[in-house]
Amino acid sequence: MTLVQPLRARLLELEREMVESRTELVSAQRTIAQLSARVYELQALVERWREAVNDPEATLRKVRVIVSRSYRPPP
Repeated sequence: MTLVQPLRARLLELEREMVESRTELVSAQRTIAQLSARVYELQALVERWREAVNDPEATLRKVRVIVSRSYRPPP
């Protein structure tokens, strides 16, 4: 057994840990992208509803139509 053998073993451990961390990173980035897209959709929905509700000529019927056209149940 050479003096550097423990270092080689540790190096292999670190390389495995790096691969696992990269895999976790890719998964986290995918999740962030999905969440960002959902936030964008919700912001647009809120803005449409806000405009409908704050319209000086808003009626309950008009608001209901806008809401019913834009409402999708969450996945």
